[in-house]
Amino acid sequence: MKKSLLLILASLFAIFALAGCAEDSKNDTPAVTPPTVVTIDPTNPEALSSLLGYYEITFFYTSGAGLLPLSSDCTLVSYYTGTADEKCVQGTNNVEMKGYGVVTVDQTMSNIQVATKMQMTNQYLQDPSKAGATSLYWSMAQNNQYNYTVFNSIPVTAIEDNAINNGVYAVKGVTGRNLKYNTTDSEATYKFELLSDGSIRNTMVDYSSGIGAAVTVIMKKIDTLPEGYNLDGSIQFPLPEITGFSTNPTPAQ
Repeated sequence: MKKSLLLILASLFAIFALAGCAEDSKNDTPAVTPPTVVTIDPTNPEALSSLLGYYEITFFYTSGAGLLPLSSDCTLVSYYTGTADEKCVQGTNNVEMKGYGVVTVDQTMSNIQVATKMQMTNQYLQDPSKAGATSLYWSMAQNNQYNYTVFNSIPVTAIEDNAINNGVYAVKGVTGRNLKYNTTDSEATYKFELLSDGSIRNTMVDYSSGIGAAVTVIMKKIDTLPEGYNLDGSIQFPLPEITGFSTNPTPAQ
């Protein structure tokens, strides 16, 4: 009887162990390899022309200079930047976001112009008092609910090492506006890379706050902007809903 009982228990244990292994195998999702950088040939007019047009911003992240990171999806920060940010917590630091951009080139195919517009928010940007101990940081970030950015004109000679605006001919500086103020960041650095999935990755260091904040933006090509959305910096997007937008922004204080 004892041997029979032991055999039954051993069989049950084996069944549970197999079931557990099967469950582990289902949960053990293989890592997805991020898209790789594609070569951009500055001497090929067709290659440059293929970059022109409208883009939807599908991912956004800023390190917030280590004080307050924000992202459209904190779970994808490591995927797109290659470095995890433990302070970017999904459910706290992620924002609802809509963003679009445009890439143009002058008639001589000598200079590239990029402009982007993003609108984002979450419960703490809407009401910083809900954030408790970090309410001051959220209050400081409130104006980032709206961002219109015009990057300084980039010469095609600054296409180097598979990136636009890289090398000795790279330029610095952006202008634009946020929720309430016009903005200028003459020290901002940035480059644009064409990825193998057809998207463009913009990696930037933003010095508008006086402290360098790492920024990553992923833009995917679209045929046209959706109805109700445009790239006029003086007009906010329909969604997500934000408050405090100034139709007559003043210089940053």
